[in-house]
Amino acid sequence: MFKMKTNLALVFFLLFSQIAYSQVIYTDVDPDVTIDNFLNGYGIDFDHNNKIDLHVSMLDNVGVWVMMLIPDSDADHTSVIYDGEEASILEEGDVIASSSNWYQLGQGWGGLLYGYWENDGEYGNWIGAQEDKYLGIQFEIDENFYYGWIYLSTEVFAYDQMQFTIQAFAYESQVGEPIIAGDMGNVGLEDNLSEKSCIYPNPTRKAIYLDRFSEIERIQVYNGLGVLLMEHNNDSKELDISVFEKGNYFLKIFTKDRVFVEKVIKQ
Repeated sequence: MFKMKTNLALVFFLLFSQIAYSQVIYTDVDPDVTIDNFLNGYGIDFDHNNKIDLHVSMLDNVGVWVMMLIPDSDADHTSVIYDGEEASILEEGDVIASSSNWYQLGQGWGGLLYGYWENDGEYGNWIGAQEDKYLGIQFEIDENFYYGWIYLSTEVFAYDQMQFTIQAFAYESQVGEPIIAGDMGNVGLEDNLSEKSCIYPNPTRKAIYLDRFSEIERIQVYNGLGVLLMEHNNDSKELDISVFEKGNYFLKIFTKDRVFVEKVIKQ
């Protein structure tokens, strides 16, 4: 099922500025698709242009069994966030941006989720059961880069028996704008995680106030590139961002029990 969610709360402000606003295109894979046979996979088409951006695949050969990401063609410039060796496991609320650690698919084993080599053993971060996790993806449309996520679960039963389930995917349709893992637009991450929270004023010129959050342990502020700019380790309900340039920022608010993510506009 294809949905397009647009955040229009800032329309008036945006008419008089160059600041981009969020427009997340979200796809719910309904019903979920489970792949449990080798030489099979699932194609992700973020922008629904009938061109697959990447494949989540299970492949085997003599003495080798792998679950990995592969590009649709050698000409594609599609990348995944990785830890320097294999594809990283992301959690809801993680920032996916140009500053993330990227590996271009098709150049080696950086797109590996899990693999077993008969002579060398197992590799990859997606070992055992990984439920409701995210992959961070960078892909190209007309020579411009966009950022998205894939929501999936994986399970490795044995070196030659494994499966993955694709549940949803989404991307930020503004060129070069970051996305938060799990953000589905207006009814996505922000609403689900912070339905009882309140941040105001937003947009703001100086300070923002955090209402209805209980037991704040830490607050992080990221810029539009996903770079950490500020971190506070206290329960303050006021945050001064007057020193920041105009633009879009993300707050990660860590409470005793949960992590909340909010988007803030600095005027």
